[in-house]
Amino acid sequence: MDISTIGNLPNNYTPINNGWPILLSGFFSIFSFENSISYMELQRSISIIISVFTLIPIYYLCRKFVNNSYSIIGAAIFVFEPRIIQNSLFGIADPLYIFLTSCTLVLIFNSEKKYTYFAFVLAAFATIVRGEGLFLFIAISIIYLLKYRKNKKDILKYAICISVFFLILMPMSLYKVDIQGTDGVFFRISSSLEVISNPPTEIDPNWVTPPRGFSESILTSLENFPKYLAWSLIPIFVFFVPIGAIFLFKKIDWLKIGIIISMISISLPAVFAYSLPLQDTRYFYFLYPLFSVVSVLALPKIFSRFKKQNLILLLIIIGIIISSTIFMEFKMWDIQEETEKYEVAKFIVENTKGINQYYPGYIYIESAEIPKLTKDLRSTFFIERENRMSIRDATLNNINIISPNNFNSIYELIEFGKKNGLTHIIIDNQIQNNFLDEFVFDEKKHSFLIKEFDSKDNKFKQSTQIYKINFDEYYKMKN
Repeated sequence: MDISTIGNLPNNYTPINNGWPILLSGFFSIFSFENSISYMELQRSISIIISVFTLIPIYYLCRKFVNNSYSIIGAAIFVFEPRIIQNSLFGIADPLYIFLTSCTLVLIFNSEKKYTYFAFVLAAFATIVRGEGLFLFIAISIIYLLKYRKNKKDILKYAICISVFFLILMPMSLYKVDIQGTDGVFFRISSSLEVISNPPTEIDPNWVTPPRGFSESILTSLENFPKYLAWSLIPIFVFFVPIGAIFLFKKIDWLKIGIIISMISISLPAVFAYSLPLQDTRYFYFLYPLFSVVSVLALPKIFSRFKKQNLILLLIIIGIIISSTIFMEFKMWDIQEETEKYEVAKFIVENTKGINQYYPGYIYIESAEIPKLTKDLRSTFFIERENRMSIRDATLNNINIISPNNFNSIYELIEFGKKNGLTHIIIDNQIQNNFLDEFVFDEKKHSFLIKEFDSKDNKFKQSTQIYKINFDEYYKMKN
């Protein structure tokens, strides 16, 4: 949003991986919406489209090993994989990274040498999108050297491939070093290794029993890596990958060696990630294009046992869709609930100046503030073009949010809140606080609270009420 507003990269901050935001900024510059949900939907739509288009390189990747019909199954396995579908709906960088990874592998396995060089171009862009792209670069480098090991001229040309990779990567790396002191790739790897060897004294509160020291990190990874790998194969890959793996190691050729090298190299970031007690299969999504290839390796042998092969092909695709649908029913989040929380946050942004914290709904307030900030910043930018203020320069969370956990009653909260910008009280059915629990709170006892919002009036599933504090009435009652 900042890039589309000020017309250049921000000079006061940058995310570690900024390739995806840079791509989105082009679309955000074209469209102009009144609310941030529309920008989120645009972001989500672009992510979905990229995921769908990923089936094209995966189809051609499978074509290196099997014929058209089986390649269609490989592409179908990927595009209907429920985790890929769900991950696409988040609107994050993963689909773009997976697409670039798939295209890179197609090019490096191409028999024509000129396409091989373009693989290093796409690997550089993949690294800008996610730092893990460095391991993709390592994989295609090994494949290139194995592929052309007999030709000394081609080995010398590898220097050109390296130069192209770093020439594309270097400007963005230097920009990130200038802004935040790290390039997001090489420094990040060294700092990650340091964390494993010497864990920081301050640990993320979401980590439970974080690893301490190198040996414990290795043991944690050895426990978590196979566990989450197995879980990531469910529900579709679990039927195809184990059988396909047998055929992967049969009649080894340089193509299969390339697949094995790619899987090992791309898995290395996951080895580090699972040295921490995470509960996420996301780090294996980058392997899904390769899993799709492995999945189709056994199909020619299996199909040869049947006469009606087209019927079997159709049944397999139907089975993939059904298993994906069932899995999604269990894993999909409640969209209506998320939308309701955003609508409550939007009311808060438009009508309040200070509230009590209500978890988890309050986290939507920052998103609800963005449209107004964006509109104001764009007006400022076009009126005074030299004042290139970013959204980060503006103060997000203009709403004062006060935690009620340090108080024993609503009166103590109001007394403190009067001095700290509290204007409204939020009563929510998810608040875990005695005096703000909707089943304990009695509005009849608090005449100084004026109800301005009730989710029941909007037929929301979640119960939320917003009361404005009449301080004059409060002090009359108190006296």
